[in-house]
Amino acid sequence: MGPAVIRRRHVLYVEGYDPQGAEGYYRLFRREWKRFLSLRPIEAKLGELSLESDDIAHWTIDAAGPTWRATTRYEFLRQERLIRANMAQPMLRQLGAEGNDRVFGPVGLDLGADGPEQIALSVVAELLSVLSRRKPGHLREREGVVHAG
Repeated sequence: MGPAVIRRRHVLYVEGYDPQGAEGYYRLFRREWKRFLSLRPIEAKLGELSLESDDIAHWTIDAAGPTWRATTRYEFLRQERLIRANMAQPMLRQLGAEGNDRVFGPVGLDLGADGPEQIALSVVAELLSVLSRRKPGHLREREGVVHAG
């Protein structure tokens, strides 16, 4: 008796905390599947995305090599409705930190930042201020040594 041959597979995919949903994951899968096929010359057919309900979506793949053939059904547990509803809530409520004075947003010092790099700089500036337990201010107003080293 030879080794067992797998002819059918069933994959259950549980969506992570990501609002892109079944359509987004299908696009991602299709892109990566094409990339895989460029490296592995196998016979393959990717089925269309089927949105069965608000809770389930699926697609199938038929693939074959020189000595094998397999059909895989990907069942996608949809959670994008719940995720989008949660994301519509204020961030502190999402984190369960509403009313906590130590958790707040937005973060960063008002430096007139414009763009991601400058916003990141304003966040780092606030972190340094908090970690050094100092109120941010101008160096020209600081008494004593400016940069201890």
